[in-house]
Amino acid sequence: MAGRFIDGHWFAQDGRAPVWQPPDWIRLLEAAGYDRAAEGEPFFVVSDIRQGELARFDDLREALRFALSALEDEHQRHPESLAIDCRTGSGRVAPVVWGRPVAGMARGALEAEPIRIIEAPPD
Repeated sequence: MAGRFIDGHWFAQDGRAPVWQPPDWIRLLEAAGYDRAAEGEPFFVVSDIRQGELARFDDLREALRFALSALEDEHQRHPESLAIDCRTGSGRVAPVVWGRPVAGMARGALEAEPIRIIEAPPD
């Protein structure tokens, strides 16, 4: 399910109005002082622990597509070797996914219907 949450989602509980929940990596960047209005849109970096940065993307789905392709290529890249980070132009970094979950998150984001709203019953 993690791949289905990459855009963030609305959370509604107890019949109250839904509250916007951005993806975890955006919350981490914001906690570190990231301001989208001042710094612009973040970007995504796919890295290999043995080779360093492999590619940069403006869109997370494109980064996930690249990572999935890198795992399936003829070089037999080890599933634990890949990581995707969200970065800002000012140098802030937040992890998105790394290791074996990269493939599952990529498949969830690319193949499954995104989750837009989560509704929870009263406590």
